[in-house]
Amino acid sequence: MLADVTQGSSNWTLKLTWLQKQQPTQQLLEEEASTQLEILEIWESLESIWKQKSREDWLKEGDQNTKFFHASTVVRRKRNHILAIEKNNGDWLRCRATIGNYLNENFTNLFTLSNPVISEELEVLIDSSITAEENAELCRLPTYDEVKTIV
Repeated sequence: MLADVTQGSSNWTLKLTWLQKQQPTQQLLEEEASTQLEILEIWESLESIWKQKSREDWLKEGDQNTKFFHASTVVRRKRNHILAIEKNNGDWLRCRATIGNYLNENFTNLFTLSNPVISEELEVLIDSSITAEENAELCRLPTYDEVKTIV
């Protein structure tokens, strides 16, 4: 069954490639859309088959403290490990600590506040919810007596 689905996928892909090389007409565009839907359905069924197959292996081999469980964990760790990363200037980083520092620095720069300035033209578009006096009251630090009373 898997071979049939894979072969069908290949045929549809060739058909789609041929359709995309033709001069576009309404009929060819509709046929291309139909072919893309067929390919999507085939890939979804393939994904379902492989998911079921991996689930069968997992059930058969077990989720115990076995060679299978340890091997699958090692494979997942290797797949998720970043061995090297290329910087914007083309240099490669291969040391784990250097990669970590580089990523940390980039995310820090990415999410650092840039202190945008809002022009007066845009300020009139935003209605004030509180008055200047209320804002000053909200921003001030409480006095010692106020804290003592509350506590």
